[in-house]
Amino acid sequence: MKDKKEKTEQRKKELIRLTSLFSQEYLNDEYDHIIEKFISKMARKREVPFLLGRIEIWAAAMIHALGSVNLLFDKKNTLTFLQMIFMSFSTPNRVRPLNGPNRSEICST
Repeated sequence: MKDKKEKTEQRKKELIRLTSLFSQEYLNDEYDHIIEKFISKMARKREVPFLLGRIEIWAAAMIHALGSVNLLFDKKNTLTFLQMIFMSFSTPNRVRPLNGPNRSEICST
């Protein structure tokens, strides 16, 4: 039981770190706070979904989900929100030094 709580807390901290980096660069403090609340709420579930799978996919999926709900996919922008997520999680030395998730992984999570 203690191992699961420790793993949940570790993954939660990593998710918050990844999403905060993205929010600071592309969004604002309000989104950062909303995403952190979203992650904390998921961490309290009996079956924590983000314990399985790649943490980068979960970070991108959470940002994508909140962006969809909050209408961040505005066609007027030259750089779409989805492109910003993809670039952030796939560019070396930014959020993750290895190859990040591809678009189908982000949208299907």
